[in-house]
Amino acid sequence: MSLELKMKVAQGMKRLYERDLVSSLGGNLSARTDDGRVFITPSGSPKWELTEEDIVEVDLNGSVLSGKLKPSSELPSHLLIYRERTDVFAVAHAHPPHAVALATAGFLKEPPHVTPEEVLYLRRLSVLEFAPPGIKTAQAISSAVHSSDVIVVKNHGAFSMGKSIEEAIARIEILEEASKIIFMQLLLGRLPMRIPDNLVEEILETYKKT
Repeated sequence: MSLELKMKVAQGMKRLYERDLVSSLGGNLSARTDDGRVFITPSGSPKWELTEEDIVEVDLNGSVLSGKLKPSSELPSHLLIYRERTDVFAVAHAHPPHAVALATAGFLKEPPHVTPEEVLYLRRLSVLEFAPPGIKTAQAISSAVHSSDVIVVKNHGAFSMGKSIEEAIARIEILEEASKIIFMQLLLGRLPMRIPDNLVEEILETYKKT
């Protein structure tokens, strides 16, 4: 189980890098087990060459249980989320450029509702002011952890929560896709066009039945 989860974390981090959602040394990804062990990407390691051997195992207090490398500097935020949200089993922290740009410029303040997928996966989204990475970021996001599944920090990046690594990564990808659509509308000289609220409810009801 531990080896398989480490492999998934390493592969997931590579996916974020390959999708241009993090730089070679930016972002981090973690997953936790039912018994409270957390597997997180290391600090300062190039994302394209991560393997399961590079993943660091810690407990919910941050004590290193196994691994030769130093855990990500954003470990405090990951641990905060896991302690506060027992339904979360994976956290992705990425730097999706269009999403960060829109949030920082004030064009992303709430769930944008521009695609059906985004309606489903980003309806619990918060945007927060910048805080320095590390413990201060963890303190900043603490106010939004219970009300959000995606938290965008201005001038920094996004934290995505999920029941699995796949879900956490999907939320980051959907966030960036929606942000690109908004960005393109702005380039065309149009204010972002949202899906009407009544159709948002219809989308949610439709997917409840599937």
